[in-house]
Amino acid sequence: MSRLHNFIVNKLWYGQSLVRFLLIPFSFLFALVVAIRRYAYRIGLLKSSKPDVPVIVVGNITVGGTGKTQTVLAIVDYLLKKGFKPGIITRGFGGKTHEPTLVDDDSDVARVGDEAYLLYQRSKCPVSVGSDRVACAHQLVLHRSCDVIVSDDGLQHYGLKRDIEVVLIDGDRGLGNGYLLPAGPLRELPRRLREATLVLSKHKPHALAEAHFTVSPNHWVNLKDGSEEPLNDFAYQDVQALAGIANPQAFFDTLTGLGLRHTAHSFPDHAAFEPQHLAFASDLPLVMTEKDAVKCRAWACADWWYLKVDADMPAVLWTVLEEKL
Repeated sequence: MSRLHNFIVNKLWYGQSLVRFLLIPFSFLFALVVAIRRYAYRIGLLKSSKPDVPVIVVGNITVGGTGKTQTVLAIVDYLLKKGFKPGIITRGFGGKTHEPTLVDDDSDVARVGDEAYLLYQRSKCPVSVGSDRVACAHQLVLHRSCDVIVSDDGLQHYGLKRDIEVVLIDGDRGLGNGYLLPAGPLRELPRRLREATLVLSKHKPHALAEAHFTVSPNHWVNLKDGSEEPLNDFAYQDVQALAGIANPQAFFDTLTGLGLRHTAHSFPDHAAFEPQHLAFASDLPLVMTEKDAVKCRAWACADWWYLKVDADMPAVLWTVLEEKL
């Protein structure tokens, strides 16, 4: 992780840095832009629409990881078991495509983005990636006959009408210093949570959430051959650890909890890895997140592993989906 990124996240947004006071005027400007934009949608100056199927948005009001990917996968799994044919739409952060693009096994991760490819690989449901979420949703309905759309992120993409909003909060870090961008991590003011269908917090209860969920490690998967090993396979071993996600420390803390003695290597979220980035000094096994793994699998070594994780969602989520759908 770069020094600048580390300062912004850990010192400015989730710490006590006094620099935030210099940025507060810009936060007020950001708040004004957000308010004007929302008002434009409310009065019809800016148009919003969706296909004639239910739309579920899973998002947050902060910058950074709150467990959206695992929540989307859990919701899609639930919908499949209920007989629906869900499709997933996503912006494809870190990718290069703007037009609605269907993800498949041969998709270029650098083009569609790591999260989009991960969602497709894990769910095996149709996934459309692009900057226009409305167009992506229509693509899934028209070309994949999807009867419910799940949007990975996009809470602030008001061009897409939605039937259900599931908003996530990091139970450990909360809403940070409480300021809007750039002084703080907030995309919208906390009162926006009152409009959501359901607010959930990750790992710990939070005063603004109705319930909490957990994201837990499942097993290790080898990047080279797909073989699986139990969680205790690397316990008390020395490893190199890689994380290019919104909150790398969360991954490293998980490794510590599993008993791994690791040398941490942090990269910015959605980092575009090249082989030389992973040429670490030792010949120790390399462990990483699943999102990082999809970008490294093509040139992985035999001792590279990723940690597969799953979300355990509260019953209230399934109750809300039953009622709304």
